[in-house]
Formats: sequence, C-alpha cells, structure tokens
Amino acid sequence: MTPSIHPGKAFLGELLARNWNLADTAQKTGLDPELLTDVFMEVEDVTPETAAGFEAATGVEAAYWLRLQAQHNATLDGNPLPTNMIPSGNTPDVATCQTSPA
Repeated sequence: MTPSIHPGKAFLGELLARNWNLADTAQKTGLDPELLTDVFMEVEDVTPETAAGFEAATGVEAAYWLRLQAQHNATLDGNPLPTNMIPSGNTPDVATCQTSPA
C-alpha cells in the first residue's frame, strides 16, 4: 500500500505553484523557516499551529492540512482513512498543485 502524500509535500507544491520562496512563505505563514523546511522534508508533522499558518497563507482550511496529516499517519500505520474524510471546500489538488473551490 502506498502512503498518502505528506501535507508538507502538498504545501510545498502550493508554494511552488505560487512562486513563493522560503522567506515569502515564512512571512505569509508566520512560521519559522527552519520549521517549514522540516515539514517539507517530512521531519516534522503538521500541527494545529502549522495548519493555521498554512491557512493564513493560502486560504486552504487548517482542517484540510490536519486531516491530510492524519490520513498520512494512518496510512503509514497500515490503517488508511477513507478519502471522503478529507474536508471539502477550498482545498488544493495535490496532483496539479492548484487550489480550487469544491
């Protein structure tokens, strides 16, 4: 079974699509650049604070990032969550790195 995408990788796709560098992203999220790098590299999980920063920067709801993290963790543990448990709304398409309303 292939693990679901880590939310750090999904968010990295978002910032690349928006042509943001690490400094831009840190400013827009209010998060430390080192923490962002750790999340992008899957060293750190997305926490409620991180998810709130992602929401502030992109408009994609914090609940989406947290659910993506939970789904990723569950998949790694061998217990994947149903994909319909990811909240709908303004969420990114991780395949194209584009944000679109549901």
